[in-house]
Amino acid sequence: MNEENLCQLFGKFGPLASVKVMWPRTEEEKARNKNCGFVAYMKREDAEEALDNFKGTYIIPNSDSESNVGRCG
Repeated sequence: MNEENLCQLFGKFGPLASVKVMWPRTEEEKARNKNCGFVAYMKREDAEEALDNFKGTYIIPNSDSESNVGRCG
């Protein structure tokens, strides 16, 4: 999953202010085999709709682990 994929997936709910995937830098982070991404919307209502839509879903194709979608701050 990269920034472009996140834009396509989350952009369905409204205009995005920013999208960022935090790629692992250290061997320890790479060994965890998990990445973290952030999506910011222009309007709070759009962010809330996306949260409601993705809660408890698998947003990464062919993934057998639940994606954590939540609020930051």
